[in-house]
Parts: sequence; structure tokens; C-alpha cells
Amino acid sequence: MRYGKTSSIFCLLLTSNIKHDDDLKIETFIRSPRKLWTPIGHPLQSQSVVNLSDVEKSPFLLLITDEYPEVIQDYWQARGCVPDIQFRTNSFEAIRSLVAQGKGVTILSDLVYRPWSLEGLRVMRRTIDDCVTYMDVGVVSILSNPFSPDCQRLVDFLRQRITRLN
Repeated sequence: MRYGKTSSIFCLLLTSNIKHDDDLKIETFIRSPRKLWTPIGHPLQSQSVVNLSDVEKSPFLLLITDEYPEVIQDYWQARGCVPDIQFRTNSFEAIRSLVAQGKGVTILSDLVYRPWSLEGLRVMRRTIDDCVTYMDVGVVSILSNPFSPDCQRLVDFLRQRITRLN
């Protein structure tokens, strides 16, 4: 692919974490709900309804990758809640391990969920009834720069493969 006025440019990325701009075309391939992650036996797992105000009472473990801290804190703020952030890291495995050990809770996407930590401890997840958010993955391109035939074939291939897996 050549770079210049005639080349096609696109990115495969987390589309939920970017600001939507009128000059961009955004196509979402995966929409993965974010849920509350807790250790097994956590009191929030036994409640009939869990709201964000319930979650703010627990120590919170914050993943600091991409634009996630700003995105998730906007959701907290919009609902008048403030997380009790006890730990920040850019490691999914550290968050998973700390949740499984009972050090705190987090809110992350089903796309990155696994029910077991590396230590073999269980991680549970739960929908937060008043806070449904998503991690979207897709293609972003510039509206004024249409895809070349090769680029279009690649995007079509990615769309087909990714949506089949989802």
C-alpha cells in the first residue's frame, strides 16, 4: 500500500474509547458488555439487583490502558458515583488476580473475561443494572478517503472473521 493522497488508511481498534468525529467512519464489529468482576462469595454476587452506587462501596481496581480510565470515570460521574480506587495497573492479569484474591472489584469487558486467575482462583462477573456500557471493536477510517479495492477486501475479510468469532 502506498502512502499519499490515493492510499486507503484504516485502523482496527477499540472504537468505544475514541471521540467520534464527523470526519471519521466508524464500523463496529464487536460489542462486548462491560460487567462487574468480583471474587467468588463477594456480597454483591448475592444481591438481587446491583447498581453502580453499590459498587462504589467496594475497593475498586482500575485498568489504565487505552482511554479506559476516562471512559469508565465518565460513567461513574454521570451517575453521581465515585469509585474507591485502591489500585491502578495496565495489566489485565494483575487486575484478574487481585479480584480473584478478594482485594477489590472492577468493571471490564466480557471480551477479556476469563473465570480463573493464573493462581487458579475464581473470578465471577455480574451485570450492573443501572450501568450498561460496552467495549466496541471495529474499523475506523477517514470519510473523505474511500478504500482501495485491496483495502476493502481486507476490511470485508476482518468483518467476516471477527463477527463469526463473536
